[in-house]
Amino acid sequence: LIAVLFVDMSTEMMLCHIAHQNYNPWRWQLIPLVVLALASGLIANGIEDGVGLQDQMKTWITAYASAIFAYNCMKTSVILHEMCQLLDISCFTIHRPNTTSDQAKKVQ
Repeated sequence: LIAVLFVDMSTEMMLCHIAHQNYNPWRWQLIPLVVLALASGLIANGIEDGVGLQDQMKTWITAYASAIFAYNCMKTSVILHEMCQLLDISCFTIHRPNTTSDQAKKVQ
């Protein structure tokens, strides 16, 4: 979960640097993480019932991690697609130049 958030934030920082935009480290993806951290602090201090809340937190963390992972996959795909269109390149594809038989014979 932390690695996915780190990738999102570092990718955004690099894109902002390249595009000469201001980088804002606060994003909506961090809100559930802060809420879950506060809830775990309540459990650790014994303020809330630990057994029921721990099971709910496991469910919420799993759902949160899955949603963040899916969002980052979609975001990365869109960014790659837009960058490739902007630069007029094909990402992860090797294009060979069109050669005629005469040009191919000269190369050999």
